[in-house]
Amino acid sequence: MLKAVVTRLLQSIIVLIGVTFLAFGATFLTGDPASLMLGEGATTEEIEAFRVEMGFDRPILVQYGDFLSRAVRGDFGKSLYFRQSNIELVMQRVPATVRLSLVALAGSLVLAIPLGLLAARHRNTWKDTSIMVGGLLGQATPGFWLGLMLIMVFAVRLKWVPVSGLAGWKSYILPAISLGTAPLAQNLRMMRSCALEVMGEDYIKTARAKGLRESVVMYKHVLKNGLKPVITQVGITLGQFLGTAVVVETIFAWPGIGRLAVQSIFTKDFPLLQTVVTFLALGFIVINLIVDLLYAVVDPRVRT
Repeated sequence: MLKAVVTRLLQSIIVLIGVTFLAFGATFLTGDPASLMLGEGATTEEIEAFRVEMGFDRPILVQYGDFLSRAVRGDFGKSLYFRQSNIELVMQRVPATVRLSLVALAGSLVLAIPLGLLAARHRNTWKDTSIMVGGLLGQATPGFWLGLMLIMVFAVRLKWVPVSGLAGWKSYILPAISLGTAPLAQNLRMMRSCALEVMGEDYIKTARAKGLRESVVMYKHVLKNGLKPVITQVGITLGQFLGTAVVVETIFAWPGIGRLAVQSIFTKDFPLLQTVVTFLALGFIVINLIVDLLYAVVDPRVRT
């Protein structure tokens, strides 16, 4: 078990280094970063002075080594647009994204698990068909379109919830629905598939032969053994939230890290964008590492 954990940690470090290199290299893909950051109105002397100030006149590998050494110490530089420390800006926005992601994930799991079990229990009936059709529609619906429709109906016309921003618990409703609808459909289909596979095992037949109630069989035996693949799917879902939150947070003006990434792109604030990408990658890696460890706890066979 310890060897597996150490191996995963080393793999995670390698992945993180690769992501930081790509994030850093993306700064130079569109041309001279100094000219882009200062804009068309800057003179040649101003551009050259800014290039020297930012260190863009040095070799790229030297710049990357300097960036990596400072990042290890927690120094990601200063935002060119906000005039604040990049690390402070990111840490201010992370809690809002984490809370929204957890609310969306919790809501999707609360619905997906019982609906998946219900569909498996009533396989090839109208209940199963209705649930799966609903899941298919949810998975096929674009999050940005759903968010706009929810705003038009529930925020603009009915005025039940705020249109945008973060102002109380009602502000979580529409963004969480937009963010959690597709994962809800994915987890539902995964739960149904896993439950059907477990229901075909011999120990389920034995449990039914003993006269156990169907509800006990489904929730004590089928759910417990069919939930393991869903745990992996939950980790993937949280990782997806870090990416899809960019769209949802932009639509709802949510003060999270996704919206900060969009703002850094529009303002050509490359140092801030590098910091955001690095933290998104770090979050994805940590989530996957936790899922791997949790999977080993749930399934003893993984530990061996």
